[in-house]
Amino acid sequence: MNFKILIIAFSVLCFVGCNQHEQTLIHEYNLGKEEYRKGNLAGSKKHFKRAVSIKTDYRDVPLYLAKIAYYQGKYEDVGYQLETMLNDETYAYQANLLKLKNDFVFSKDRVGLSKALENALAKDSSNLEILLMAAKVSEELGKIGHSILLYERTIQESSKIALAHQNLFRIYNQAGIKERAKYHSKKFELWNEKHEYQK
Repeated sequence: MNFKILIIAFSVLCFVGCNQHEQTLIHEYNLGKEEYRKGNLAGSKKHFKRAVSIKTDYRDVPLYLAKIAYYQGKYEDVGYQLETMLNDETYAYQANLLKLKNDFVFSKDRVGLSKALENALAKDSSNLEILLMAAKVSEELGKIGHSILLYERTIQESSKIALAHQNLFRIYNQAGIKERAKYHSKKFELWNEKHEYQK
C-alpha cells in the first residue's frame, strides 16, 4: 500500500515539475518573440536562450537565434544556429533563405554560393531576394550575360507587385473596405510614379 502511495506521489511531482518547465518554456518563447517584434535583439536573445536551455529545438527558436546573430553581424554564428532548421518541415524554407543571405554577406566561396542560389531558384524562381543575390554573384564571377538575365527576371517579378496592388485595390473597393482599398491604391500609384521617373 505504501509503495502505491509513493508511486502516485512521485508521478504527481513529475507531472507538476514537467508542467512547470513547459510553462516556463512557453513564457520565455513568447517574451522572446515580443522583444524581437519590438526590435530589442539583446532582450529577445536572452529569452530565446532560456527557452533553448529547456528544450533545444523548441519551435522556431533556433531560427530566431540565427536571425538575431545575422542582424548583429555575427555571421559565423548563423550557420550553427540554422543546423537543426535546414531540413525542418515547417521552417526549412526560411532557414535556407537566411543561410543564403548569410553566405552572400559572409562566404568567400562565390562559386559554391552561385550553385546554392541556382538550386534555390529552381525551387522558387520568383523570390526577389534570391534573384538579386544570384544576379550580383554572377556579376562578381564575370558571368555578365547570366547576371543580366537574372536582373531582367527580377524586374519582371517586381512588376507583378504593381498588378497585385491594383487587383487588391479593386477587390477591397468592391468589398467596401475603403481603408485597405486606399492603401493599395496608394501603393500602386507610388509604384507607377517611381517607375515613370526611372524611364
